[in-house]
Amino acid sequence: MPSKPDKYGVRFYAVVGWSSLYVHSVWDNSSGNTMSSTPAEHYTSLFPTLRTALHNALRAEDVDIEYDAATVLWIAMAGHQTRNFRSSTGHWLIVSDYFYTRHTFAHALLKFTDGEMHMFGTVRINLVDRWNKPEVAAAIIRVDAGERGGWEVIAAVDPEPGWQKNRNHIKIPSTELLSRSEQLLNRSSSRLKRLATSCTRIERSSYSTPTT
Repeated sequence: MPSKPDKYGVRFYAVVGWSSLYVHSVWDNSSGNTMSSTPAEHYTSLFPTLRTALHNALRAEDVDIEYDAATVLWIAMAGHQTRNFRSSTGHWLIVSDYFYTRHTFAHALLKFTDGEMHMFGTVRINLVDRWNKPEVAAAIIRVDAGERGGWEVIAAVDPEPGWQKNRNHIKIPSTELLSRSEQLLNRSSSRLKRLATSCTRIERSSYSTPTT
């Protein structure tokens, strides 16, 4: 509908304890907001002690996140917990699904919390940042071609300091990534065809009439 302020509607983000199931923080995505302020700015206006630390984390040369991105709100919400509660180990682990898990998010969260909060979760290939997408895509192809149950560990790469000044000279070829994705798609299609052929043969043999 053209009159809708946001095609995805109102969305709420929450930080929930995995054992207590206590909701530590919940905030909306400011859908339909006509003001120039961002969701993260709304959050830090309510909790002003977070403002300077968040600003400094986003200013770091190796942090590639725009100020108006929803990720900035997630950083503030998650990192806020390190100021509200003390950890007996001095470390925190936040677990998320593939909609939130991104290396850029995890890296900025580390800076915002002075190395105290780490992230763990699944990733979605189209949400992986430009620096790590080629290696993740290649690993998916290798694991898909390997034995069932196989897995790989990939070290994430941080953005090169000062890359924004030389961004015109730093480009990851998209043709290679597209070629790898096509290979993965073709391999999956071939497996489905073989599976369908195998099922057809089994069905025919099950209903065949024995000859005397």
